[in-house]
Amino acid sequence: PQVEGAMADSAASASQRRRRCGKTSASPVLGSASRASLFLLLVVLLASLLQVVDGKKKGKAKRRKGNEGQSGQRCVICQAIAFESRRAWELARTTKSGSPYNYIDNGPMGKSAEDLVSASVQKSVCNRGYLGKLPNPKGYAKHMPTVEYDCNNVLEEHGPTLLDALTLGDEIASYCWEADICGDGDELAFDLKEKKEPGSEL
Repeated sequence: PQVEGAMADSAASASQRRRRCGKTSASPVLGSASRASLFLLLVVLLASLLQVVDGKKKGKAKRRKGNEGQSGQRCVICQAIAFESRRAWELARTTKSGSPYNYIDNGPMGKSAEDLVSASVQKSVCNRGYLGKLPNPKGYAKHMPTVEYDCNNVLEEHGPTLLDALTLGDEIASYCWEADICGDGDELAFDLKEKKEPGSEL
């Protein structure tokens, strides 16, 4: 009987040890699974948050304001200079060499087409009579000395680039926006779309 009792106690002790070992060995596995699930949940939440932030950034894209200058008229002035430059350039380009009419505003024949165009635009646009009649879509009060200063400034800074574009046959309707003079809220005040003549090369 004593032997049997000892064997029973030994078996019971072994059974308890197995149960304890089972609990101990299962605990790290369960802990690892819980941590993995928590990490995955955090990744999903972070990805969702990044998508929301990115969507808000795209929805609030920064609008281009443009450079209105002291007069508030630089966008319209730039368009007027582009318009008159194209008109003068077409006249200089299409007038036959040697013709008594080969002048722009009676400019001397010895000057280049670029010089003639620049002088013509300076004379025809940057004067108070022309500037006073410019469209004023934003209703700014016109202080003519300031408007005249902005006209001379735009012509000095961007006239050569406009002439290069005309020489290369580039489209100039969007130039004042590409140069950040006009902004997203400004509209086209002059017809700057190139008109193709019948039979002309594209």
